[in-house]
Amino acid sequence: AETDNLVSCWIAREEMNEDFFLLNGDTLFEVAVVGRVLSKSAHPVTVVTTYKPHYDADDMKVTLEGQRLINIGKDIEPEKTDGESVGMIFFRGEGPALFRQGLERAMGDPSSSRKWYLSVIRDLCPTMKVWTCSIEGLRSCEVDYPADLKSAEHMLSACMEESVAERR
Repeated sequence: AETDNLVSCWIAREEMNEDFFLLNGDTLFEVAVVGRVLSKSAHPVTVVTTYKPHYDADDMKVTLEGQRLINIGKDIEPEKTDGESVGMIFFRGEGPALFRQGLERAMGDPSSSRKWYLSVIRDLCPTMKVWTCSIEGLRSCEVDYPADLKSAEHMLSACMEESVAERR
């Protein structure tokens, strides 16, 4: 690929003029995740996170101070890792405008075409408070590799079974 997802966001920036969720295409989650984020987040930018005992090189790791995001990236050292981004960010209020401005600044650098949009979020951290919302106890997964399909199928099957049971 010639460009990464920062460019995709920049192309879509004119649509970012009201509250919205930004999702990675490989992120799957149960409906309750959206409800938790909407009910727990009153901040302009909220990165949705979860925790697991071990992280690999492909995980988008986060460093937190309480619920405030300090750093986000795949290159964070294990001892500075407090969780991982699940591939979902919620922008509300002034958040969409702040993200658009960050995209504009980033695109002024020719190397940005090969960066992730999360580099814009990382750049916002020192100048404003970027918050997180943990979805511990709720189901989500990423499908990065063929082996991930089994866990995704299992998660979706469990969600469907619960949905059917609730309707009875």
